[in-house]
Amino acid sequence: MNRPKFCVGEEVATNNDRVTESKYQSHHTEITHAKYLEEGALKSIDNKPSNAGWFYKAAHTGLSIWWSEESLMKLPYKWKQTFNELMANIQEQA
Repeated sequence: MNRPKFCVGEEVATNNDRVTESKYQSHHTEITHAKYLEEGALKSIDNKPSNAGWFYKAAHTGLSIWWSEESLMKLPYKWKQTFNELMANIQEQA
């Protein structure tokens, strides 16, 4: 079993081409559960058995959907910064 890519409490974005309903997609949500599941433990939206790996639940979808690591994206550090704040931070570090 490998290490999880995401931690409970981490802020992420969801991105899955097979999920078409906008209520399941999110530019910003929080991981609420993380669990390693064996191959076939879950069925995907198109009813295919899952591969083995880490799966996550996100706050915006409650307890109904498990997301695979491929369906989540890490958010940039300090993603809430404005453009001007970002440019000021870059200039300070230069």
